[in-house]
Amino acid sequence: MIFERRPVPNGLEVLLEQKAADLFAICDQEDKGFVTKRDMQRMRDKLALDPDQLENVFDALDQDHNGYLTLEEFTQGFEAYLGVDAKVGMLSCFQHLITNGNGPYA
Repeated sequence: MIFERRPVPNGLEVLLEQKAADLFAICDQEDKGFVTKRDMQRMRDKLALDPDQLENVFDALDQDHNGYLTLEEFTQGFEAYLGVDAKVGMLSCFQHLITNGNGPYA
């Protein structure tokens, strides 16, 4: 799936980039500098998504299909995903992490 990037106000873009970087850091617990499918699957309880949804999100973000996500790839896909399709609920994942004390803003 290719995402269409929609223009967003500058402040919102900066906020989305920061949120994406925060989620990336949560997923990359080993601080490798990239996220694998396995990393995302380990986060399924904290992200409140089922394994199929996580697999779909990962596959959509992995634009070069190399099996891992860099911060840049993750951030670009995250921003586009929020702008195009909320059905998987990435924004609600942040709300869940923040509300339940599992995230960096707890």
